[in-house]
Amino acid sequence: MSSTYLKMLSSLGIGGAHPGGFLLTKELIDRINLDVSAHILDAGCGTGQTVEFLYHLGYSVIGVDQDAKMIERAKKRFKIGEHPPFIQADLCQLPFSEHSFDTVLSESVLAFTPTALSLPNIHYVLKKNGVFAAIEMVVTTSLTEQEQIELQDFYGFQQFLNEYEWTQLLEKYRFHVQEIIGEMDIDLEFEPTTEFDLSSLIDLNVFDLLQQHETLTKKYLNKLGYRIFICKK
Repeated sequence: MSSTYLKMLSSLGIGGAHPGGFLLTKELIDRINLDVSAHILDAGCGTGQTVEFLYHLGYSVIGVDQDAKMIERAKKRFKIGEHPPFIQADLCQLPFSEHSFDTVLSESVLAFTPTALSLPNIHYVLKKNGVFAAIEMVVTTSLTEQEQIELQDFYGFQQFLNEYEWTQLLEKYRFHVQEIIGEMDIDLEFEPTTEFDLSSLIDLNVFDLLQQHETLTKKYLNKLGYRIFICKK
């Protein structure tokens, strides 16, 4: 699941890297109406921004990410002994028993994974009638083969799906899609800012990668978008 893009996120300690940033995360949490007793898994937690937010709201939450640097940065958000569990693990091999969580969140993660493995694992750890909420990239206008190769080379996407295809995939793995929310359905108050956690040993070449990301974002602005998929098990 490693890619140039994911290594860049890890090196820069970027939080809220998905479209819409942390404001969209808050919107997602508002929409799913979490019960105060909900046991939550942030699947692909990155630097722990969402976990920190939920933890300080009083929720029981666990963050999982395959990148050791991301987990290290996530733990730094909390005082020693006072942070929720962060576990280095792959979404395709989640180290939890069946029916462990009331809610699973996934923010711009599934497209980087082999969904034939990651989605069954998420389904396995989710309780009956539990909520799975995912923010995912969608193709809004068909991509050429060359465009897919360019995006694959930089980001490491394992699939390029439109809204309908994502819905069919989620249903295939026994998630019942309850609601789909698109960019036009959400009015964010202002342009989100990106959170960085830079280290003193950072490779300066990573800033070239950040510029490349910005270039690709502008290039595919009218061909790629995002959707929030809110599902029940």
